Parts: sequence; C-alpha cells; structure tokens
Amino acid sequence: MHSYASPEFHIRARAALRSGPEHYFVAASSALRVYRENATLEDAALIRDFIELPNPIVKRHTLYAIAYMGGNRAILPKLLEATLAVDIGTDPNLADALTDAFGPYGVPFSLLTEQTAGVLLRKFIPFDDLDLRQGTIPRFLSTIVGVFPDQVLDLLLTRVQIEERGRAAGGWKYKALGMDFNAISFMSVPAERKRAMVNRCILALMPLKFSDDSLAKIFWSIDPVGAECFRAIAESLENADSFQATRIEHLLKHSPRGPIYAYGELRKIGAELQPDSQAAAIIQGWCELADQQRQLNEDQAPEVL
Repeated sequence: MHSYASPEFHIRARAALRSGPEHYFVAASSALRVYRENATLEDAALIRDFIELPNPIVKRHTLYAIAYMGGNRAILPKLLEATLAVDIGTDPNLADALTDAFGPYGVPFSLLTEQTAGVLLRKFIPFDDLDLRQGTIPRFLSTIVGVFPDQVLDLLLTRVQIEERGRAAGGWKYKALGMDFNAISFMSVPAERKRAMVNRCILALMPLKFSDDSLAKIFWSIDPVGAECFRAIAESLENADSFQATRIEHLLKHSPRGPIYAYGELRKIGAELQPDSQAAAIIQGWCELADQQRQLNEDQAPEVL
C-alpha cells in the first residue's frame, strides 16, 4: 500500500501508532521504506515517530528504511534526526542496523557535525565489547574515523576508562576493545591530526593501573608505521617526571612490532636530540638497559644441538 497509496498508508500507520495493538505497529513499521525517489517529508516524520517506540523489531525496521531511503536529499535532515534519536541499548542487531543506516545509500557522514558525530558514537559505549556481528562496530569506526578522528578517539578512551573502573572493582566483563579492534583502521586520518591523537593517548595512560594494555593498543593503532608515536614519546619525556617516564615506557613494551624494534626506533629519535636534553638521557638509559636484558636473554637461552 505504501508504494501506490501513500496517503492511506500514512493514515493507517498513524492510527497504529496512536492506539493499535503491538502487532499492528510492528507490521506498519515493516512497510515504512519506499523508493527513495517517492519518499516524502511525511515518510520521514513517520520514521521519526516509529523509531522512538521501545520495540526492537520496530526500531530495526525503521533503521532499514533509513538505509533504503537515504538518497533523497529533501528528507535527509529528518532521517539524520531519527538516527540520532534511536536508543539501541546493547542490542547487537540494532547496532548493526544503525551502522548500515549511514553511508552512500543511507545518511551521508557529510551531514554530521562534530557534536552530532559524538552523539552517534556514544551509542556504542554500553556494549560490553566490540566483538559482535563479525566486527560491525570496528568496521563502522574505520569508515567514520577519517572524518571525525577526535570523536572516535573520545569513544575509545571513554571505553578504556569504563574498563579501568570495572577491573579495579574486580569485574572483567566489560572489554574496551575486544578481539575485533584490529578491524579499526586509522589510515584515513590525516598525518597532522595523528600527533595530537597520540599525545592524548599518552595523557590518558598516566592514571591507568588495569587497562594500560588497551590504551597501548589504541596508541599504536593510530600510527601503525610508528613515526608519530615515537616522536610523541620523545617529546613527552622532555618534561616527564620519573613516574610519567615509567608509564610512557610501558607503551614501548606493548609495541606491536616488539620491544626490540621499538627501542631501536626510539634510539634513532634520541640521537637527533640535543645531548643535554632530558629526553635524550632517558632514551639512552632505556636503550642501554634493553641491550643488557637482550644480551642476558641470549646468554641464558639453551643451546640448540
């Protein structure tokens, strides 16, 4: 009916919203989508009203409709409003549907502002981890991070803080990242933005006692090549006290390429610094200790016959 008698469908859908039994508005929600060329502002208004219903099936149907109708520029602002209003809780099916509502066929990222992008991304905070629906959330973050890197980092750092509080209280259910975190790629983030992002990670690392491993994963994933990471470490050491330096060294020990590589790269950075700088002295001390430990490990290794 929606495709050939839209006014009548609108009347019946509104009636189902006002007083119909649950199966009525569930059925109506499944018919919300229509060819984008024929979509009207009333269709968008219906989606906005239906998406606020507490029924998860209805919410999923409305998100599917948004993904289907997003090419209609006239109703895009209303569709964006609906996606920002939806409460997905911790439902993995709704998280999947929400991510599908954005993109070339749904709502384009260009309609988002830094504020609304933050509203959208905060919907993924309650999930116990990111390992759901074959990594649908990490893949979504990879697509939006090139446009809103700071907002994606806000999400990840918030999750680390929640994980930290949970672990401190003896709870390990909430995982800031999960195994599918490797699906997040920061390669699309401009290089000039990465320096500020890794500096934020270093600051966020300082108070952590239980989730520093998660923070280290985020730190190194921002710049997999490592150039910005090593420069940020060296700069941070210049004014660091002994406690802060110890925390910063923790990042080297969690380098995805291993600590030997990390100390070697940092040694190159230290060689470029002023000899009397604090950072150069700390780096030299670290590298000497790392060399001694590596030699000790080699001496203690069993001989291979």
